[in-house]
Parts: sequence; structure tokens; C-alpha cells
Amino acid sequence: MRLIPCLMAFLMTEPLAAALHVEGRLFRDEAQRHVILRGVNTSGAAKVPPFRAIRGPEDFAPLGGWGFNTVRLLFTWEAFEPEPGVYDFAYLDYYRQMVSWAARYDLFVIADIHQDAYSRASIGGCGEGFPLWTLPPHAKRTTPDNGPRCAQWGLKALVDWHMHRAWHHFYENTYGARDHYLEMLDHLAGALANLENLAGFDLLNEPWGKEQGQLASLYADGAAVIRQRLPQAVIFLSAHALTSTGLIPTRLPKPELDHMVHATHYYDPALAVTKSWTKSALKLATRAWKQVQNKWDTPIFLGEFGTTPQIKDGVGYVDAIYDVIDRELYSSAHWVYTPTWDNVAKDGWNREDFSINNQHGKLRGTYRPRPFVAKTPGRLLAMAWDESQKILRARCALDRSQGAFEVIVPQRLAFTTVVSLTGMLRCEAVKASKLLCHSLERNPTGPVELEFHFALQ
Repeated sequence: MRLIPCLMAFLMTEPLAAALHVEGRLFRDEAQRHVILRGVNTSGAAKVPPFRAIRGPEDFAPLGGWGFNTVRLLFTWEAFEPEPGVYDFAYLDYYRQMVSWAARYDLFVIADIHQDAYSRASIGGCGEGFPLWTLPPHAKRTTPDNGPRCAQWGLKALVDWHMHRAWHHFYENTYGARDHYLEMLDHLAGALANLENLAGFDLLNEPWGKEQGQLASLYADGAAVIRQRLPQAVIFLSAHALTSTGLIPTRLPKPELDHMVHATHYYDPALAVTKSWTKSALKLATRAWKQVQNKWDTPIFLGEFGTTPQIKDGVGYVDAIYDVIDRELYSSAHWVYTPTWDNVAKDGWNREDFSINNQHGKLRGTYRPRPFVAKTPGRLLAMAWDESQKILRARCALDRSQGAFEVIVPQRLAFTTVVSLTGMLRCEAVKASKLLCHSLERNPTGPVELEFHFALQ
């Protein structure tokens, strides 16, 4: 309880201007540059006690060198409110500290209210997220497990009647859990209100329930609570657990909100069945995302995707997704970076094994970092990475008054030169993983065509 005075100071601090805002289908920063978020989720181990999966600022240190500028940071409601109305402010202080640690490495943070299959007492002890006390009194409760027998947790969630009834009672606020959820958001928003690298809030990861009624209403109320603390906060909205995986367009109605984002996910259904993937499934998902984007006129944030080492041509699968992200100029967060990964616990929850790193803090080979244009003065119109030639091609509508281009360069590559096919550009490396490029054309006419050339380190 010693941290309460400290937290009260946070809550009383005047919020800073939002790090990002949404303009149509674009993220923009305070200088009005077009921003692309290329992130990673962390961490799988945050889902289970002691809920502290980041050990210190050094755990964020590799991310820029791996081609990321953003973290989708898991927040576990159970960790913060283990009993109704009883708050662990030490956990909230720890979460705020993680956001500050990420800022040391120029990383945006999306606060992600994470759950899978409701709670650790649900679906045979294989879920996570909501406090156990939020389960209805008549719900089936199981001692939390989250071990090897939970490998098929997704199928368990699909058919578990008790879990679906728990979601129903949550939305109906039968036992007050929905009220507590909104109070939790208020505490979280207050604690993060004056942090400069906060990109926004993902209100609920892969929820169940009725999209057009229950979920839409919850999101409206949740956004209102956060906006009381942070009036310009960007709100990331995940669709239903089934539609948020990407293959089916969400039926979630367009929210009556500004600065909001459609936060979808993508996992090829064949991954769990045949340990393979198909280009046709990715095309189907891309079509679904476009349908929502056309209706909502908002950015697409691909908040989860990834693979395990057991998948045939897993790196090709991940590269294909990044090709789509580049082509469509989407923002994203790879699943997952678990600094504490080991050969036994794997990602730390249900023995999932999606982590991009091994126990030595090195990449495992399921993810191949690529450069990208992170900030564009004006608007980025097109971007594509050529792995064979090591060339990043970009086209933009330039607004020189907004400052410099920012290009993220992963550590496996060395920048060699920039070729300005139209217009002139000067680039300089300001950090090991970042280029700043300034236009030498005062008033360029028409789109500027650029090629950034690299070599393997």
C-alpha cells in the first residue's frame, strides 16, 4: 500500500498531448508525420503469476535492433484486482514502469487488456485474464493449470458452455463484474496519463459475446472512461474472438468515436491442424480487413500474428504477412516476445511456443526483421521490401515542413545508400537501428520515389 501516494500523484498529473492521433486511415504524430507502428507483443508469461514477465529495461533493449518501434504490452486484470475492489497498486506501478522502460528505447506502447477464454479458472484451468472472482457463482471452476494439457485451449474455449455463460453475465453486469472492469480502466488510464510514449489502449483482447450489442456497448463505455482521463487517447478495438482472427469480417458496428482503430488478428487455421499455411487463407483475411476499413475509414492494426518452429516454412508464412502489412501500409504487433522463454515452459502459458527469441535472447529463425519507413513527413503512399536485393522501396507525398523521414533498420542489415528517383534526400544514421532522412527539395511536385539500399551485416 506504500505506493498509493505515488499513484495518486500520477492520477492528479495533467495528461500530456497524445503521442499519436488518428486522421482517417493514418496514424500521425505531433509533427503531423504519417506513422507506421511495427511492434511485438510482450509477454506470454505475463498471463500467469507472478504476472511480471519483464525483468527490467534491458528486456526492451533488443527490440529496435529487431526492427520494432512499438510494444503491445499485456495488462492482466487478475493481477491488478485479485479480489473485488482490492487493488494491487504495486502491479499498476510496475506496469507504468514498464511503459517508461520502453520509452528509453524509443518504443511506443499500446496498453493491451489481455484475456484468453475468460479466466485461469475457466475451460479446465486453461484460460487467463479476468479475475477468478468475476466468474458467476454457478459457473464451473477449475484449479488453474496452464500447463501441457492446455495445448488445445482454443478448442476448449469454443465448446465450453460455462465460459460462454460467464461472458454473458459479464456483459449483463449480473454480479457487477462489468462495473469493476470499467473501474479498472479508469485506474489504468490515470496511471498512464502523463507518459509520452503511450500510443493508446486495446480495450479487450479477443473477446467473446455478441458484437452488435454486448461488445459494442462495452467498448463505448470503456472508451468514455479512458477519455475522461485522456481525451485524445487512441482506442484499439478487437473484434470477437472468432472474427478477430481475420478470416471473417467483423460485425462490430462502426463506433461513434474519433481516434479509434480496427485491431484485428490473423492465424491461419491450418497452423494448428496440419502445421502448414496457405496463401489463400491470407488473401481471404486481407479481403475481410479491407471490408472493415472501407466501412470504418480507420487504420488497420494487425495486433497478433506469428508462428512456431514446428510450422512448415514458418519464416515464409511470416514474410508473406509482412508483405501484406507493407503493401497495405498497416500497423502491426507480432506475437510474441517472451524474454523469459525456455525449453520447458516455452512462452510461459499453456506451453505455447510462438516466442521470436530463445533463452539466450537471440532470434530463433521464425522471424526475419526487415526495414520500414516509420515516420513520413506528409503521407506514405507505398512501401515494399525486396529481401533478395535488400532494397526498401517507398513512395510518398512529401510535406517538408513536417520534418524528417524516420527509417527503422534492423541490426542484421547495414544501410548503404538512398537513391532518390524523384527529388533529393540526405540520410544519416542517428542510432544503430534508425535513419533520419531530410528532403533537399523545398517544394517537390508529385510523389517522391525512394530506394533505400542495404547490405547484410
